[in-house]
Amino acid sequence: MKHALLVGSYTKTPNEPGIHLVEFDDLTGGLVILGSYDGGSSPSYLASRGGLVYAVNEMADRAAVSTLKITQSKNMGLGLSLVDTMEFPGAGACHIALHPTKPVLFVSNYLSGNFVSCRLHESGIPQRGTMSHWKIGEGGHAHCAAPTQDGQGLALVDLGLGIVEMHSLCNDLGSGFSFNSYSRISLNDGHAQAPRHIIFHPDMNVGYIVTETSNHVIAAAYDPAALTLTPFQTISILPDGITAKSHAAAIRLSPDGKTLYASVRGCDVISILGVKNTGELEFLGGYPCGNWVRDFCLSPNGDYLFAAGQKGNILTVHSIDSLGGASAISEPLSSVSIQSPACVLVQQGHLVK
Repeated sequence: MKHALLVGSYTKTPNEPGIHLVEFDDLTGGLVILGSYDGGSSPSYLASRGGLVYAVNEMADRAAVSTLKITQSKNMGLGLSLVDTMEFPGAGACHIALHPTKPVLFVSNYLSGNFVSCRLHESGIPQRGTMSHWKIGEGGHAHCAAPTQDGQGLALVDLGLGIVEMHSLCNDLGSGFSFNSYSRISLNDGHAQAPRHIIFHPDMNVGYIVTETSNHVIAAAYDPAALTLTPFQTISILPDGITAKSHAAAIRLSPDGKTLYASVRGCDVISILGVKNTGELEFLGGYPCGNWVRDFCLSPNGDYLFAAGQKGNILTVHSIDSLGGASAISEPLSSVSIQSPACVLVQQGHLVK
């Protein structure tokens, strides 16, 4: 079966194509670039729903979101077409997320430190006049806004302040979303940890926070009634013997929720952690994967891992092998050259024919 991958990247010139459509063949393990498309300036993080792809445009002096439509024809196959670019308040947009069921997206602006929500029109395009924004505090660096699995809460992660804040998503979101802080946790405790991203377990009320400078994953109990996070475990994601200066980046869970993966730039590994029935984590090992893996994703069945090596200008695919119940990441099965890849995702529902 052939799957479509979307890769966002950093661009150097205004007209440089920054979103790449890649074919993955799970029978051969091969990767083929189908095309490269205009996604605005530095479309460094992506989200998709249905036939639309949303990209933040990461710029030093402003923020924007570009929307692209997935096209498919017998003669041309899969493609992308830019349909809208809209400026957002702030600068340095670095992350975008969609509400799991409602027509709202969330943007995190690293340089200006603010989070922005925007309602989507029935066409799926961001709707002007429906934005609201929020800062956790001055001097912050907003890095991730992640809705909870039940769609009732929103976690805001500020890397600069070391704070994760919970907001309610229980309002109808009819005209957008108004930020309303319910609780927060500070993760610095005398030394900077720099929380970067958070993901929520699909079956347990647990969130997992990856920290960029301390190279940890923090497991936190999520209370959906009180909208609180309570950390109960901090675990290193560095293999023994690592001396290179390293910075954790992306974090993902396997489709069955039994395995957690985290990438670490500098030592250039992706670490594997087992998820226990309690939500606690167990470090299982770290595996070399590319050069400065800023982002990665898993295939829908969890058998393959796609790694975006930003400094190596390469996208690689690896198999995930389970031996005796433990997972291991293979050497690259294949690769394609892409300039400064920063984000990769599988485009669900679109198979390459």
